[in-house]
Amino acid sequence: MLFDQPTPTIGFARRADPLDHFKMRPIAGEPADACGIRWPGSLPALYVIDMCDRTYDPRSYDPPIAVLTGPAAISSGDQVALRMTYHPRARIFGKTTNTAFNSPCPLDVDPGWRITYACADAYKINDPHNYLTHDEFPVDEPVWLRPDDVAQGKDTVVDAALRWINSQTP
Repeated sequence: MLFDQPTPTIGFARRADPLDHFKMRPIAGEPADACGIRWPGSLPALYVIDMCDRTYDPRSYDPPIAVLTGPAAISSGDQVALRMTYHPRARIFGKTTNTAFNSPCPLDVDPGWRITYACADAYKINDPHNYLTHDEFPVDEPVWLRPDDVAQGKDTVVDAALRWINSQTP
């Protein structure tokens, strides 16, 4: 119930030329998502916030949403935090995520030696030429834990988020 309509978020592009590290091409989109919607380009249905299977009240969620992030968020932690930025009532608190918005692929280089490289990179659907891996994840309220507060059992990130939520709620 967070969104009132299907919301496309990201697509993926893969390396298009082994001699040009920066040459990318969109990965072909899936034929249709679970709702039968065909999305353009390289939009994986997995990254469309989907509303088609509602069996509950169809109204969207309107109260404020605090999303807490930090540098230990990686992979799905990056993706979910990014997807929440598409909600008009969400605000991000903490520090940037690890920003590993890619698809790793293994490569055997010698017997017993394997490396992993980013064979595909994610981009926002509305900004298809800006690949997200290692870009700074935007945080609305940059706040982090302070040793003196932690020693007293205080969580400065949660406290900042609660102050904001309480300021938004009548």
